[in-house]
Amino acid sequence: MKILMISLDKNLLGIEGAFGDATERHKLYGKHVENLDIIVMNKGKESELEISHNVRAYPTSSWSRFCYFLDAYKIGKKIFQKRKFDLIVCQDPFLTGLAGYLLKRKTKTKLVVHSHGDFFGNKYWLKENWFNLPLLCIGKFVIKKADAIRVVSGVIKEKLVKMNILENKIYKISTPVQLEKFSQFNNERVEEIKNKYNNRKIILLVGRLVKAKNIFLLIDAFKKVLNGYNDTVLLVAGSGELKEDLEKQIEKHNLQEKVFLLGAVNHDDLPNFYKACEFFVLPSTNESFGKVLLEAAAAKKPSIASSTIGAQEIIQEGKTGFIVPINDKDKLTGKILFLLKNKEKTTEMGEEARSYILKEFSLEKSIEKIIKMWNAVYKAKSL
Repeated sequence: MKILMISLDKNLLGIEGAFGDATERHKLYGKHVENLDIIVMNKGKESELEISHNVRAYPTSSWSRFCYFLDAYKIGKKIFQKRKFDLIVCQDPFLTGLAGYLLKRKTKTKLVVHSHGDFFGNKYWLKENWFNLPLLCIGKFVIKKADAIRVVSGVIKEKLVKMNILENKIYKISTPVQLEKFSQFNNERVEEIKNKYNNRKIILLVGRLVKAKNIFLLIDAFKKVLNGYNDTVLLVAGSGELKEDLEKQIEKHNLQEKVFLLGAVNHDDLPNFYKACEFFVLPSTNESFGKVLLEAAAAKKPSIASSTIGAQEIIQEGKTGFIVPINDKDKLTGKILFLLKNKEKTTEMGEEARSYILKEFSLEKSIEKIIKMWNAVYKAKSL
């Protein structure tokens, strides 16, 4: 098969500051197809990048986010002049999906849309950004035009069915994650991290510094935690638009020696941070799948997360972690205190978390299911 993919993942362009396992994951996709050409929506000047012998990334190098879909469409038309594709695959139903739909209409090629997030009927997501309302309208249109939709959750699948999307067009497949990577540590580096924070107990969050991650709430909860456990630090690994605002909140509460914004951590170094922490926290208001929850579990760390669709798919309540109501600071504080008080229980839950996710989620299984889906859509008669 020849696949044209449209993505927002800047990691595929090798951009400094981008982190994740996207490059390795797409190399694996490439092993199962003849060609994989990826149009990556981005701002700024970037060059085409050969990821492997049959996987190539093409940046849109747009001057504005509002130009993404048109720039991607133009690049897609040029690439189609070089070769005919069997499928167009889009990362989301919004700007990548709109570009994919335009190319589908132009080239009569089938369209697969990956919907990783809980967007439809989600009031928290709508409140995150004014731009999300027009995106939602685009998404509803694109989803109905797609030949197949991949979701990461059964709940999202049910929502699409209620939107009158044919059930046989919807495939539930989890996001591929290199789980084994997160059980491999550099012990010297782990000790270095612990020593840097004077061997205090570490609570970890990995994620972008954006509104959806609800980091302000976590800092407020952590301030209450310090009343009983002053020998604890909170590490936040990630970059984003709220960095300055978060720094102001940390300074306002005199937490400069307790809460540390690490910036984007190299993906190869992340396993060491998971290993160094006591447990993982993700208080998001909106989380589609929560890949970081799998990474933490692979490193034998339990998680405390808000009751997003992603957390409910991954965490076994009371066995591998805890799920608390969205925006409930008191419940979040209570579960953090529980794990700090009960070291043996924390260790036990971490062991259970790893055992569970290795059984239920695996890189190979997810990749295999995605390739199988692509083949099925390509071979199926158009609906």
